[in-house]
Amino acid sequence: MTLRTIENKDLSLILNWRNHPEVRKNMINQHIITQEEHYQWYLNIKNDPTRQWLIYEFELGNPVGVIYFTDIKNEAASWGFYMSANAPKGMGTIMLNEALNYYFITKKMKKLHSEVLKANSKSIHLHHKFGFKNAQNLRNTDIELFQLSKFFLFNNDWSHIKEKLEEEVKIKKTLILSQLV
Repeated sequence: MTLRTIENKDLSLILNWRNHPEVRKNMINQHIITQEEHYQWYLNIKNDPTRQWLIYEFELGNPVGVIYFTDIKNEAASWGFYMSANAPKGMGTIMLNEALNYYFITKKMKKLHSEVLKANSKSIHLHHKFGFKNAQNLRNTDIELFQLSKFFLFNNDWSHIKEKLEEEVKIKKTLILSQLV
């Protein structure tokens, strides 16, 4: 299980995940992204210190999802994530646990923000499960008004929540690994 910076070789896989209807319907920007747009995006984020995009590999060489941190400044950032439509049940919990440990323990960040479409009940459930607290609920994006749930989580809250989740994460890892054999 590892998090690593995305590379050029990951672009096709990430684009396929991102354009999958089940992922796209939960994004604020829901249009189908072209290869040209995707490559330009990669060039823009590649060396931007305020954005970090990571691939999550459950088994070495087996990517299952993307986690990203944006607007990184003053020990805070916003985040998002999506996974392969074929990711095993329970993988979201495992992946987010790894991501939050990376963010709060390895990177020593203090606060994490998130915006989730209210229709994305799975993501809202995961945010609550991981101890995120609700913030305000509306944002005007482009011309449409999206109904968003906004969340935040502090480092010291994560240190308490992660202890409660350790056993669940361990069980889910074991189950998924046993299905791969």
